[in-house]
Amino acid sequence: MNLAKKMEKQDAINEAVDWACAQNLLDGFFREHKAMVTAVSLTEFDQELYDKCRREEGFIEGQEEKAVEATIKMLQKNYPSSDISEITGLSIEKVLELQQQLTAKS
Repeated sequence: MNLAKKMEKQDAINEAVDWACAQNLLDGFFREHKAMVTAVSLTEFDQELYDKCRREEGFIEGQEEKAVEATIKMLQKNYPSSDISEITGLSIEKVLELQQQLTAKS
């Protein structure tokens, strides 16, 4: 974004925030948090960064699901909980929780 366009945007946001302050919108929220509102308004949404973060979140969720699936299989084969925790990376509390769930289903 070129500097002139950025300044136009900043001027427009400053004007809008000043107007909101003068109107006492949101019971003075804009007046009390003017710098934050302006900064957030100036921050551009980055679709590429958003998509990357969502992919990373999905990858992590997928890893956790696989660890739970592996834990259940190992519990069914009577592996020790501490070994399962070490192998899968799940906390011992999570392994024991899954073990209780399996026991309750039996």
